[in-house]
Amino acid sequence: MVKHIRSLDSDMQTLVYENYNKFISATDTIRKMKNDFKKMEDEMDCLATNMAAITEFSARISNTLQDQHQQITKLS
Repeated sequence: MVKHIRSLDSDMQTLVYENYNKFISATDTIRKMKNDFKKMEDEMDCLATNMAAITEFSARISNTLQDQHQQITKLS
């Protein structure tokens, strides 16, 4: 029984050693993804702010053009 436990322990250690680089690589990949998603989230916030400003400017232009259109219509 003890021999079997030691064998299993040895097998487990071997698996850990064999996969150590994979574990480190996966950890690095997850860290990079986290940073990339944070950057993307910041860029999306900036985009949303810019889109709101564009929408506001568009509404102002539409109102100005509408007023001018009404004035031209009255002259016709």
